[in-house]
Amino acid sequence: MKIRKSLRMYHATLGCSGMHDVNSIPDITKYEKNNYVFNEPRDYKILIKIKELERKKLTKSDKEIVKLIRTQLKDDWRADLINYLNKLSTKYKK
Repeated sequence: MKIRKSLRMYHATLGCSGMHDVNSIPDITKYEKNNYVFNEPRDYKILIKIKELERKKLTKSDKEIVKLIRTQLKDDWRADLINYLNKLSTKYKK
């Protein structure tokens, strides 16, 4: 699968240096490069897994969860989390 190959290529580029270079992973958009924080290899793994899931036929609720998880890669992830929680709060207000 293309995503697994991308992840293998990423690990190969890491080598022994442990450096993380967003340009070394294919399929990362300009928006993702500019707006997401890639402080450690797990951040890349998360994005690759998100992209893999987005290519699948997900339920509406699973799409919403994947979208929320994607926001956690942003520097200011708390704002999106607060917005999501506010939506849920409004939905379940009695």
